[in-house]
Amino acid sequence: MINNSEFILKEIPKINPVLEEYRYREFWSEQKRNVIEGTWVGGKWCPPTLYYHANFSIIPMESQSGSQIYARPFVRDIDWEFYSYYEEARGFSGFEGDDEFSCHRALIEDMDDKEIISLFCTDIFTGEIHPKFYNNIFKPDGTRKTYIPARDYIPKIHKGNLGKPIYNNNAKNLSVFGTRGGGKSIWASTTVLTNWQFGGATDYDEYLAALKAKNYQISTTIIGAYEGKYTTTLRDYILTNKKFLKENNKVVYGGLEYYCPLWVDHTGSTMINHNEGLSTKHGSRLLSRAFSDSSTSANSTRPNLAVIDEVGFAKNIEDVISSIQGSEASKKRNNLTMLFLGTGGFSKGSSILHFEKIFRNPKDYNCLEFPDIWENRGSVGYFLPVTKTNLNYKDASNNYITDLEYANKKEAQIRAAIKDPKALARRKVNAPLTPSESFLVVDGTKFPAGLLTEQLQNILGGKYVDRVNASWKGWLKFNSQGEVYMEVSEVDKPIRSYPLLQEDEHLKKGAVEIWAKPATDDNGIVPHGRYIGGIDVVHKDIAQTDSLPSLFIFDTLTDRIVLEYTGRTDRKSFFFEQARKAAIYYNAVIMYEQSMTDLFTHFKKENALRYLADTPKDLRNSDTWREGADTSKGISANEKIKFTGESFILDWLLTPIRQDSEELNLNTIYSKALLEELIVHDGERNTDRVSALIQLFWYKNSLKRAYKEEHARKKTALEDYYSRRKLLSKRKDGGYVHPADRYRK
Repeated sequence: MINNSEFILKEIPKINPVLEEYRYREFWSEQKRNVIEGTWVGGKWCPPTLYYHANFSIIPMESQSGSQIYARPFVRDIDWEFYSYYEEARGFSGFEGDDEFSCHRALIEDMDDKEIISLFCTDIFTGEIHPKFYNNIFKPDGTRKTYIPARDYIPKIHKGNLGKPIYNNNAKNLSVFGTRGGGKSIWASTTVLTNWQFGGATDYDEYLAALKAKNYQISTTIIGAYEGKYTTTLRDYILTNKKFLKENNKVVYGGLEYYCPLWVDHTGSTMINHNEGLSTKHGSRLLSRAFSDSSTSANSTRPNLAVIDEVGFAKNIEDVISSIQGSEASKKRNNLTMLFLGTGGFSKGSSILHFEKIFRNPKDYNCLEFPDIWENRGSVGYFLPVTKTNLNYKDASNNYITDLEYANKKEAQIRAAIKDPKALARRKVNAPLTPSESFLVVDGTKFPAGLLTEQLQNILGGKYVDRVNASWKGWLKFNSQGEVYMEVSEVDKPIRSYPLLQEDEHLKKGAVEIWAKPATDDNGIVPHGRYIGGIDVVHKDIAQTDSLPSLFIFDTLTDRIVLEYTGRTDRKSFFFEQARKAAIYYNAVIMYEQSMTDLFTHFKKENALRYLADTPKDLRNSDTWREGADTSKGISANEKIKFTGESFILDWLLTPIRQDSEELNLNTIYSKALLEELIVHDGERNTDRVSALIQLFWYKNSLKRAYKEEHARKKTALEDYYSRRKLLSKRKDGGYVHPADRYRK
């Protein structure tokens, strides 16, 4: 192991540039090479951005007295991780001095040598083979080098100094999400400053030659967020470190100030949406953008680095990504790297779900992929649990490496001591141990987000994962005898995600999903009253919003959801027919929103009104209620009904499946999209599945209330019968003693 101190300057010497010109040039030339190419110690390569971070940055740190001061940072294990991943994302493809191995991904792609040479080894200006890039892929004898992933190659201790890094892979993006306070904005400020100051250079000698020829290497860097205020921290770090570089490393001699040679003169501003931004004398630009008004704020900027901060607020993040990608500088080879930075608990409404899709589908957004070792849900972005970011869990005497066993033990103790469920949920979202906890929404939601998130984890990668696919998926149809049956489809699939994003519009038809087929009696008949349903329908055939009609069928005996259909075509009647067939299939009566008269009309036309629930007696409007009319079915939509329906759902979610069980009804939900809606439902978002459940549970509770009322009525009638015949004796409390009770001991 190489000690971090080998890469860190104990101090930056104040060398007189006039009296000690040779030493001055030698020292600062070495430093500039190190912050462009990185440096080697004992076969270990320190990435250039990490070298800059460790030696030419300051960060806010807490002093012994508790006050905050700016000081040079510790170099932690996660600093090595991030800056190595960043270099991989920039297109790192190996070292000049390695004759055997290469990280160039062309070696594992279906490409012949001619195609590789054309795409990756040919100078775009001269058309000649570029020796450095050719030698990065091929050995001197023309055979291919052995491929090794950059992820494995960069952190290795090699056999000596392998020379300059090569960046000839197509660039990728990097999404970073997790605990606040881990240093994401500090990392980003380093990537921004190095890219901006040195024009995106990766080879010091090429950079120097371009300076001498005044044919400068230039770059464009974007820093942005949904709103400008979310870039404040990042911009502060950039400006603070820019000033530190200039002021703390300058030398004054003969009345003149000699600034640090890493410093570059510039003009302009980091103000949001400033046209020019900060422009160096060589032509590199640093632009700040806000995307709330327009996702195209970075159009025509042709960046090679874009940092999007606090992505949990960016509800248009997909459009922002598309816009920036469309304006990147290089077309033959992708040179654009985008960093997406997010913090657990730091989000706004359902916006976080848009970034979660990017984080959990890194390949689709050209992001580096990392195995989900926390929840086994495939590939994710770079996740930072609290166990890796908390300095108390790191060994200062051992390169600030995390003691994971100790960290996990302490976090378990902290959580065990928190008894309030909402406080525990806040702890999870602000100090997450898994990616799902980072995306947990706590404040302002109506349902137990923590428990629902655990259930979501369980169906995606935990103990219930096998039940997600253990269902029938397809369409309800009539057979030749006029009976409804389930025809399984190999083509159509249920909608698994919430919200349904614009690029998934082709999936909006969805499919019916059944977890339990209807139970029948000895005569093969589905008992009346066992199954009930709830529907949330839409107003128009052609979608004007992202609303989806939704249907649930519920088994009142097992207290479980047995069917869901959420989806839409360009004809409402298609959904109505699936709902009617579901009602026939389960012999179920369905509650719906009364104002949606098209559903009533459809069922009436099909002679199926018996499958639509009557308006509960206590909700009937005496002025409009009329037997057989559309005013006699369904319930109206108002805030009181909605609020009461939410309380019915909550009661059901938190009810144990059995008296002796620790599992709750929410643990019987296997619909990913329903769980996601329940997690974020705050009464303001458009959550169609929750709206359907409100209808369902209103009906369930009105049936329960009607049963109790009928039971009480019959009991009163019996008591009156016995009383008139003097078969009952009155108790002191006003009740009656049944004749049989007289003989009970």
